[in-house]
Amino acid sequence: MATFGSLSDLDLLTLTQILCRAGRLAALELVQDEQCGWIYFENGRVVLTPCWTRWLASRRLLALLRWKSGRFRVIPGFLCP
Repeated sequence: MATFGSLSDLDLLTLTQILCRAGRLAALELVQDEQCGWIYFENGRVVLTPCWTRWLASRRLLALLRWKSGRFRVIPGFLCP
């Protein structure tokens, strides 16, 4: 079952730590105004999208972790594309 929420209620760094500690396969969809981002988790680790270079993926992840507002949706069992 997907979980929804607001980043103003649960900050992204805490949410990421929770998903890493859970050690499950999941995707985290983030939406802020007109922007959208995804963070993927597998076995307690953040998985970077393979179609990006590691440098670009790391920069995008850091940019997402700075978001203070917006909405999130956790989708369990979702594989990184």
